[in-house]
Amino acid sequence: MRPVILLGASNVALSFAPLVRLIGAGLAEPVHILSAHGHGRSYGQPSRVLARTLSGIGECGLWKELPKVAIPDQRPLALMTDVGNDLLYEVPPAQIVEWVQNCVTGLRSVGAQIVFLTLPIASVHKLTLWRFYLFRMLLFPQSRLKPDELRRRVEVLDCALGSMAEEFDLKTVRPHADWYGFDPIHTRRNSRDEAWQTVLRQWTDWRTPSKPSGAEYHLPFSRRPDLRHVFGLRQHTPQPIVDRKMVRVSLY
Repeated sequence: MRPVILLGASNVALSFAPLVRLIGAGLAEPVHILSAHGHGRSYGQPSRVLARTLSGIGECGLWKELPKVAIPDQRPLALMTDVGNDLLYEVPPAQIVEWVQNCVTGLRSVGAQIVFLTLPIASVHKLTLWRFYLFRMLLFPQSRLKPDELRRRVEVLDCALGSMAEEFDLKTVRPHADWYGFDPIHTRRNSRDEAWQTVLRQWTDWRTPSKPSGAEYHLPFSRRPDLRHVFGLRQHTPQPIVDRKMVRVSLY
């Protein structure tokens, strides 16, 4: 099975089921999707949403599993997105770049072809003051970051990530402003298919699917990662959560 690695936060979580089907249809071969994502997910530190806590992406169990599933004649494919989340946790841009670079290094160690979705700069610049405080309160209630400081850090982080992508020869995609609506960081429901196809076609082996994939790619309602904490209690779920002829799905 071709390993496909997805790293991200809420944008991956909101689109995960259709994204799995799209990947399967576009690659037209058996795939093992290994995904580290989740609402509010950080690249380098534990993150909590309501009662649920997940480890940082760079610290999760995916990295121990990845060498076991890498196949010499099938180059892994990887997608990295939602990198800007950590800014709202008030993590300095230099630290975020270090965390992201560690993930890139891990992916390159198995020869992965990496596509990197950059920050939604245009959407951030259109953000009005009241919308900023509304979404900060709803999505990152512990953050005390001010709008001007956020915009400054976004610019610094975007520039640093661009340099990193150039250094590691990563394929990058700049999010389109019209992918976003009232919500400045989550793609609109009716734009998600277009957005993901724009990103995934950067993989050299991916082709725009002629028709949707079928029931083989339907996912169970409960999609727990291998490890999480709920109300402080450790929960372990055996992986993969899906193991079928054409698709295997493991969550971390």
